[in-house]
Amino acid sequence: MSSNRITVHRFSFDRGNYFNTVDLLEITDHQKNFIKRIINSYVLFCGDSVDLNHTLEYLAMVKETKDLTTYNKEYYAIKKYLKFIHCDFLDQIPETKNKYYTPKELTLEKMQPILDKFKDDKQMVTILKLGSISFCRAYELYALTFEDFNFQERSISINRNNDKTTKNLMSIRKTYFNESVSLLVQDYFKWCKLHGIKKPFSMLTIGHKLKGTGFQIKMLRHISVRTASLRNMNFQILQRLCGWSSGIINHHYLWISDQEIKTEYDRVFNPKVA
Repeated sequence: MSSNRITVHRFSFDRGNYFNTVDLLEITDHQKNFIKRIINSYVLFCGDSVDLNHTLEYLAMVKETKDLTTYNKEYYAIKKYLKFIHCDFLDQIPETKNKYYTPKELTLEKMQPILDKFKDDKQMVTILKLGSISFCRAYELYALTFEDFNFQERSISINRNNDKTTKNLMSIRKTYFNESVSLLVQDYFKWCKLHGIKKPFSMLTIGHKLKGTGFQIKMLRHISVRTASLRNMNFQILQRLCGWSSGIINHHYLWISDQEIKTEYDRVFNPKVA
């Protein structure tokens, strides 16, 4: 009987034959290092050996927390590595379903069934309602700390490069939430403090709760954007809230103040104070 488990000596992994092969590829050093980081991350996730279950779990985690392009890159890098080490479960890994991607229509109304399911779960209700109006990516929600919230101005500071600083602090993006969600988040944070929870949203805990529901945290950002679009939000402000690259022309010639952004946000998501 064949085994679906292959031992990998992870601590000498950067000196392995596979990485030597990668080094011979006609690609940039940046691309080579990117492949090595993917494989190291994958092997560390699997532990002392790689197997089908850990592989599927790792790919599911990547798909949940990263964008589609990054997921596809990691998916194919891992499959090439598994082929190189002659694993016997390669054909059991499902093909990526995103070859021909069709976006789903996601709205606040369509999120209601999942809210009803978790109506008695403070953590789930909070992340669902916050994520659906804050334009945060899944990994940004999971990375949030209590200190990232400013309840006086109803804002969240999202630092995409925590180890870097820039002259104009452009690595820090600011987004907002409405009054009802502000009260919800404050109540949840009090509950966290009471129960000794040190980080608001655990990816493993939330992922486990959502298992089998067909709903993913990354869908919340889609809901934010779709709602803003249906309510005719200024596109330049939508760009800023989402953290989409707008280029040097927008940055220099189409400057918008934080107050203008917040005013437009309130018009769309918090009309009673707009």
